[in-house]
Amino acid sequence: MAVLAAIGEERRSNRVLAVAADLAGAHGERLDVLHVVPEGEFETHKAAIEEFSFAQEEQSAATFAEKVAEETLDDTADVSGVGRVGDPVEQTISVLEETDPRYLVIGGRRRSPAGKAVFGSRTQDILLRSPIPVMTVIQDE
Repeated sequence: MAVLAAIGEERRSNRVLAVAADLAGAHGERLDVLHVVPEGEFETHKAAIEEFSFAQEEQSAATFAEKVAEETLDDTADVSGVGRVGDPVEQTISVLEETDPRYLVIGGRRRSPAGKAVFGSRTQDILLRSPIPVMTVIQDE
């Protein structure tokens, strides 16, 4: 089994990785680090780079995840990157269903009830749909 950490490009991803690494270490599990590139961003990359493929974007996202882990964690011997393209919520749930990790660690922001109602929440969507336990690392906006 593994612990899956879903990270974005934000600074708070460092805290998500640290918590996930601690959790993986406590349970003797490997750490998988997921980075999802939104579809629109992929289309931008594809337009800018001739013959840029979906598979290349997923590999680039996996490499990004591994690089962030290397920059953040002291020990990355049992860490692997996972890259996906598409909706972050849908892709995270898809990876959960495919890999069946022990835990998922995600980031979140403290938001007002009105902010949640108006803008929605990826974190909330993942919490409600996850088939496994989720640890959320909350940070103020």
